[in-house]
Amino acid sequence: MGDSVRRQHYTQGHAATVSLPYPPGPGASAGGRAGAKLGGLITPAFAKLLRTREIIVIDQRGTGGSHPLPCDINEPLALDPDAYQAAMVPQVKACADSLDIDPEFFGSLSAVHDIDALRAALGREKINLWGGSYGTRLALLYAAEFPDHARSLILDSVTPPSLPIHLTKAQSQDRAFQLLLSDCAASPRCKTAYGDIAQTMTPY
Repeated sequence: MGDSVRRQHYTQGHAATVSLPYPPGPGASAGGRAGAKLGGLITPAFAKLLRTREIIVIDQRGTGGSHPLPCDINEPLALDPDAYQAAMVPQVKACADSLDIDPEFFGSLSAVHDIDALRAALGREKINLWGGSYGTRLALLYAAEFPDHARSLILDSVTPPSLPIHLTKAQSQDRAFQLLLSDCAASPRCKTAYGDIAQTMTPY
């Protein structure tokens, strides 16, 4: 399967359903060249699952071993979506113009069609899909595009297709931090243990 797909077999003898873990991102490889870290990271985490299932990891187009598209971009920490977009758009456009591909064929929809092509090549009628962060978006898109082939979805930290991930990322992080501060302020045990978090936490 080359560098872009990695297959981890189940250990028991009965039929297995393929499980396809999706990485966060977008832009992250599924473990570095499609699971180079599979033995050290995924195998322990999914030890019980591997008793009855096999796991397939695949590098999405443009990542890892699947025609990687490097972009040297400085992402701003901007709470204002307009300011974020103003800083990012010129960088992304410059990178896209420098690449040897048509970006139209490296989007999320192309990725889910690749997943279904892999499912068909493996001879599986249905697959289970697991995703975290951006990976949940791919899983949701796959289920919408190929409902007859998605047996189940396991979604962690959902980012639905309607959510502009990067435009709202800084706002979401700030909101989470403010909730942490208010929760700790309301908890005597937290205040005793950590004091004034807002004053002691190192800015990032």
